[in-house]
Amino acid sequence: GESHFLNGYSYSNFIRAPIDNEGYTVSYPVDDKEGISEFFNQYGFVVIENAITCEQIDLSIEEIWSNLRQCPRDDPSQWEENWPKGNQKYGFITNFTDISSQQAWEVRQSYDIYSTFSDLLGEHELWVKFGRYGVMRPTSGIVINNKTCNKPSWKTKKNWLHFDINPWESHNLRLQGLVSLTDSHIDSGGFHCIPGFVQHINDWAENNIHLQNSKKYVEIPMKDPMRNHIQRICMKKGSLLIWDSRLPHGSYPNNSSSFRMVQYITYFASQSHNPVLLEDRLNTFYTRNRISNVDIQLSQLGQKLLGSMNWDGTLPEYSYDPTIY
Repeated sequence: GESHFLNGYSYSNFIRAPIDNEGYTVSYPVDDKEGISEFFNQYGFVVIENAITCEQIDLSIEEIWSNLRQCPRDDPSQWEENWPKGNQKYGFITNFTDISSQQAWEVRQSYDIYSTFSDLLGEHELWVKFGRYGVMRPTSGIVINNKTCNKPSWKTKKNWLHFDINPWESHNLRLQGLVSLTDSHIDSGGFHCIPGFVQHINDWAENNIHLQNSKKYVEIPMKDPMRNHIQRICMKKGSLLIWDSRLPHGSYPNNSSSFRMVQYITYFASQSHNPVLLEDRLNTFYTRNRISNVDIQLSQLGQKLLGSMNWDGTLPEYSYDPTIY
């Protein structure tokens, strides 16, 4: 379907996010709360620089490669046949969340990352979503058996633009995010969106009432003129990107000779008052870790973000014995 326009409503007043002199989207240090908030409110997303250390980046990349056991890091000839058959089209290496990965939890329980989400949400007591790693293979200039070749079949879905909410329903502020483990350039594969769209979402929903459905995931029609305003968001490794779920977004394919690696990370208001949800969440955590034969070590903040400790430091009323799982 094609977008229809109300009188006086057009895409001509859409905005572009500013770029720094290195070609990256303008970013903010984690302690610049005012700058982060102002940029986010204007553009519907924000990039925070140096959210994790170089050491954490290296450990995260090592953890990804350890999850790709059949694909040696230094042998591109193994990156096709042995590549996981999960959600390749969207740049995921598994259909499952990375619950049983210690380094993924180290990033989730980072105070700087948690506090940035907390400030934007205006909520102190949060839970962290069980997110996953995203990986895009290089698709050009790959040396396999001493020959340089291109691999267009390794590219992820192009023109991917969607909402992860239903735009015809009213929403409280919901955030999504990722930590970039590699430098993200115009051609390296990465995140793209329509900056500033949040202020247009109600108009768009009304204009596109003929597309209305009850799904929590909505793809933007190929003929929708908002696609003319897609902007690729480039950022340095170690950056945290947070976006409003009302922002149409997606990822663009990797056309480069380097990997694109990210960790998706999202926090939301704690649901500790819901014993059914809490029980299901803890069961999932402990069961997956037992199956994977790992013992994830959580800080106090990590336990609160999981739900195994209340935010006042007490244990939840739900009596839980992890030894039985």
